[in-house]
Amino acid sequence: MPELCRTEVALVWPLTRVCSLVITQLLTVAELCRAEIAFVSLHACVLPLVPAQARAMAELCRTEITPVALLAHVCLLVMPQAH
Repeated sequence: MPELCRTEVALVWPLTRVCSLVITQLLTVAELCRAEIAFVSLHACVLPLVPAQARAMAELCRTEITPVALLAHVCLLVMPQAH
């Protein structure tokens, strides 16, 4: 049984490292998206085409964040088992 436990921990530990990287990436992507949307919104009064770009950018951000957010959620569920 101790051997099985060690194997289990050995399998979960690298996953926790991946999870922390994924969560960091999620935060970075979200930060970039917020900065990008703020920048595009700032120029909305200057260029009439920009609102369309802002919508497209927001859509891209949502598309980008969704899979990472799901993965981060799975990671948060998995990580408590590592303790």
